Amino acid sequence: MSQGRISDDKRDEIVKMSEAGLKPNVIAEEVDLSPSTVYKVLGEEGQQPVKEYAPTSFKNLTEEQVSEFIERYLDMEPIVVLLDAYRLTHIQMYQLLNERQITPRTRRTENKVARNLALEHALMLYQETSVTIAEIVLETGVHQPVLHAAIRAREIPLRRPRRTKTE
Repeated sequence: MSQGRISDDKRDEIVKMSEAGLKPNVIAEEVDLSPSTVYKVLGEEGQQPVKEYAPTSFKNLTEEQVSEFIERYLDMEPIVVLLDAYRLTHIQMYQLLNERQITPRTRRTENKVARNLALEHALMLYQETSVTIAEIVLETGVHQPVLHAAIRAREIPLRRPRRTKTE
């Protein structure tokens, strides 16, 4: 890394790279300076550096981008993909949905049918076969505590009686 005073040419280069949208860490590598020095130069030159994870406010999105975001959201595209594509935070996404009066989706609503089918299959296996609970868990993906809770809730007879503390 260079030491001492930074030349005017290097300062101009740093400013131009920042204005082109390069992040301070990238600029630092290119001009062989530390990132803190790049931040210092940009500050002295009155430049606002591009932050590493500077999210975009949804208010800066065009109407077309907002419509596209909402369409992709309603088509069940993964939220993390959408947040990355539009450079939004979770809070900004929920603000946008609230402003457009769209009910946020939850994992429960989008996967409820599939989970219920898997649970029904697991209960059928428990009642009608001698397959162990561990094998049912592996086959259906229904976790053992969920399966036990459903067995108790539906009052399905246990295969073997529970042990009591006196045994």
